[in-house]
Amino acid sequence: NILKSAYLDDVLNINNPGLITYGDLTEDPYKLWEIIIFAIVGMGGGLLGALFNYINLKCTLFRKKYLKGKPMRKFLDTLFMAFVVSTLFYWAPAIVSNCVDNKNADGEYIGDPEGMIRYNCE
Repeated sequence: NILKSAYLDDVLNINNPGLITYGDLTEDPYKLWEIIIFAIVGMGGGLLGALFNYINLKCTLFRKKYLKGKPMRKFLDTLFMAFVVSTLFYWAPAIVSNCVDNKNADGEYIGDPEGMIRYNCE
């Protein structure tokens, strides 16, 4: 797509359909400089994945060293990890609270039925 855009004398417009098309993007077209933002988001995801793998490796080595052949410690480790994960998932909505108005300009509800109460919204 970038080569075709350069061929058509508009290098910064990457929305010309090439071999693969994803529909018409002329309403809000991507520009070439926006790929830098996408690349930064991708690198952030890759670094977070690498951090997860590192932590998982350290946990596995710890378990091999200290929990091998000790069923009670394995059971307590499982209980501890279940407690930590469930606590994090329980409190995550309270920590990251963003209440968005779910009514359109006409006052009609979008998505949620009228009777439902949304978490952490006034």
